Amino acid sequence: MQKKIKVIEFIPSLGDGGAETLVKEYCRLLDQEIFDVEIIALNPVNTANSMQIQKMGIKISYLDKIINRFIRALIKPFKNIYISIKLRQVIKKVNPDVIHVHLEILKYISFNSKLLKDRNIRLFYTCHNLPELFFCGKRKKEGRSARKLIQINSLQLIALHDDMAKEINEMFNVKNTVIIRNGIDYNRFENVEESKNEIRAGLGFSSKDFIVGHVGRFSKQKNHVFIIDVFSKLVEKKDNAKLLLIGVGVEEENIRNRITQLGLSDRVVILHNRSDIPQLMKAMDVFLFPSLYEGFGNVLIEAQVSKLKCVISDKINTAAIISNLVSVLSLDDPIEKWVDCLIS
Repeated sequence: MQKKIKVIEFIPSLGDGGAETLVKEYCRLLDQEIFDVEIIALNPVNTANSMQIQKMGIKISYLDKIINRFIRALIKPFKNIYISIKLRQVIKKVNPDVIHVHLEILKYISFNSKLLKDRNIRLFYTCHNLPELFFCGKRKKEGRSARKLIQINSLQLIALHDDMAKEINEMFNVKNTVIIRNGIDYNRFENVEESKNEIRAGLGFSSKDFIVGHVGRFSKQKNHVFIIDVFSKLVEKKDNAKLLLIGVGVEEENIRNRITQLGLSDRVVILHNRSDIPQLMKAMDVFLFPSLYEGFGNVLIEAQVSKLKCVISDKINTAAIISNLVSVLSLDDPIEKWVDCLIS
């Protein structure tokens, strides 16, 4: 019997963002007769992605499980070293053939560069957002780590589309960045058994509501403030307008406060940790996606496969537009233009 290839998917957490969902899909779709997959994350979280991965029987190891506040405060100045040492211990125990890294945690891998080289461990890194966000400015240490790992460990960089690959190649003076476009399982979104009205009833919506939907973590990148401002103008023209927001994140409290201030609380539904995104998209009339920037915008593809009309910002790479269901507007356009586009 052929020996399985041991793969570690290394990611900061198993939240419900795009990178985390992609890791979940790797766990689901990689042939278990060939690959033995394990996930290493920094912090334990209870999300739809983490629960689904656990149901698959995939092992998850957490490097930063310290609960005691005193101990956590004590080691805070040495956190990077602490995490790097914990990672080293896991690598020695698992002895993987491949480590696939996601998001801004290359610094912990860099600390273990020699170990990876000695054990001939292949190293991959997928860039899930604008390269400059991960490797420049405040995160220039990540850039230094990437350069070290490229030189010593032949780190293979992976981009999500052509423009990203070009930027990464120029940034690190390489020519071999691979493009692997984030894919989705069309069947999940095309073959939802429940009817639109059944799903709506379960969410407290009526068949006559005009539902604007958005899926994305509550962060400045996703531009929720703009979503609320557009929606507040929309209700002036469509009395049956409702807003469905799906996600979690640090900006949620601020957005909830803005919703309350504008008197929209009875028109907005916020859902957390949902694994039934295909059903929720089927309940929508239009998908609103005005991000300030995106690495790829995988959720936009999900919306299009769900046959949803989509209104998006021009900051989203056109590689994610795969149909004629998408209308692209500038964030500098008047809000009224966005409203009219949603209605039309």
